[in-house]
Amino acid sequence: MQYYGRLEERLDYNIETWDSLNSLRVRFRIRSIYQFNAYRKGRYYRAMLSWEGFYTVEGTAGQINEKSSLTLGLERSYSYNQRGRVEITWQRQDLDLWNKEYSDIYLSLSYYPAWGDAYRNRVKEE
Repeated sequence: MQYYGRLEERLDYNIETWDSLNSLRVRFRIRSIYQFNAYRKGRYYRAMLSWEGFYTVEGTAGQINEKSSLTLGLERSYSYNQRGRVEITWQRQDLDLWNKEYSDIYLSLSYYPAWGDAYRNRVKEE
């Protein structure tokens, strides 16, 4: 289990009218990760499930006050610390995930290459 909390300030500026919207938000995420199929050293699969909520403590009208998202992901490691991840996120404009329909669905594909020492060590060995 992983927990993540943050206090963040959002500043939105319109460069045509020089109007600004400012808000102070609290952000909290809880994530559960299950690692499996780790038969070879450094290679694994991870299944992830997370919920993240945003709440505006103080701010101007026009920005989203509350938001929550539910994410399901699968990550696979490759050789030399490289990994890829697929995530699907259901997002709402409300903190309540269970009683209403979701407003947005996102698909995220990520690749994390290995740079630096991991690559140099591989080149030296060959």
